[in-house]
Amino acid sequence: LIYMDQALQKKILPMFHYSLNDGGILFLGASESVGDMAGLFSPIDVKWKIYLKKGASSRFGGYAIFPDALPASPPGRTIAPLHTGIQSLGEKVIARNFAPPSALVNEKFDVLYCYGAIDRFLSMPSGEPSFNILRTAREGLRGKLLESLTKSLKNGGAVQCENVRVVTNGGIITIDLIVQPVTDRDESRRLTLVVFKEKTSTIGPTGNITRVKASTSKEREIAALEQELSATKDHLQNAVEELQTANEEFQSTNEELQSTNEELETSKEELQSTNEELVTVNSELQHKIDQLTETSNDVNNLLASTEIASIFLDSHLRIKRFTPAMVKIFRLQQSDVGRSVRDITSNIPSLDIYTAAQEVLATLARKELEVKSEDERWFALRIIPYRTMENAIEGVVITFSDITDLKNAGIHRNGIP
Repeated sequence: LIYMDQALQKKILPMFHYSLNDGGILFLGASESVGDMAGLFSPIDVKWKIYLKKGASSRFGGYAIFPDALPASPPGRTIAPLHTGIQSLGEKVIARNFAPPSALVNEKFDVLYCYGAIDRFLSMPSGEPSFNILRTAREGLRGKLLESLTKSLKNGGAVQCENVRVVTNGGIITIDLIVQPVTDRDESRRLTLVVFKEKTSTIGPTGNITRVKASTSKEREIAALEQELSATKDHLQNAVEELQTANEEFQSTNEELQSTNEELETSKEELQSTNEELVTVNSELQHKIDQLTETSNDVNNLLASTEIASIFLDSHLRIKRFTPAMVKIFRLQQSDVGRSVRDITSNIPSLDIYTAAQEVLATLARKELEVKSEDERWFALRIIPYRTMENAIEGVVITFSDITDLKNAGIHRNGIP
């Protein structure tokens, strides 16, 4: 499959699925896979490329059409029209009486135009008409003709075969076969001129040709078979060389694919190692998060147990956190986190908490006051800067300590009645 393009693979894999029995096994090569056809096959062993047929065989849409199965020469081929006029007439006379018989063929070896008395070398076979020069070539000519055309198309130059024996009607003639590439205005077409230059014939006044008679029919057949065998051997040798070259290219491509696969395996191992490191780091971070959560819970429980009303403000005097006891002094809700403390009302009318917090934030000096609430309770107010572990100021901390019992007992903050 690796030597086929994706479009052809998409035609062949459904054919495999249709051909397999229900529950059948598809075994591919080491560098192959089912590609986009995962809906037809499920992997049994990814390493050894073994797949199981999925589902029942649906109605098959037909076999893939391969280019080699197309007819080499479609019926109804038209021959280039003959030119008319004095110039064309002169060319015909010269070609018929003085120029050697020739045929112009394309890259598929189809005859496009003939010059001179070509019927002595080409004949129409019985059955379906064909314009292919190899099918119309007379006995003894086909092998050398195939060899010469193949070499000319491969090398792009002229090829000449001398002393080719051709069997004609009742005799054998010896010719020099010349195959010459022809330049065409349409560069997409590769044309070749095949020239049959007769050596053992003479042209008389009437244009008749004297042929050398074959000694026997057997000798004639042996000579023709030897020529075809030699041409076939040369053709096969060229084909073997081309296949060897293609095999070397495929081998090189396979090695490159294996190298790429090894690089992908290495990248996969590196990604797996990186993933393991990320898992380790994630575990450490999760452990730290658990520790921070535990510490936060401890602090919250500590603040709640002291029953001291506390509120934490950031550098813009917005609420960050507060203890449950703070709700008795300020009308706070959990949704107030992030709001400015200026927007929150308290039950201490004489206290401007925003201005006092601004003053502490500006001077970094702590402030302590005694304030009285609307319900006749006394509180010791303390405002101090909020310092981080790096000794940076990021807001203030405000606490209210209930000293009502001390005030009623006549004890001031300094302990003196």
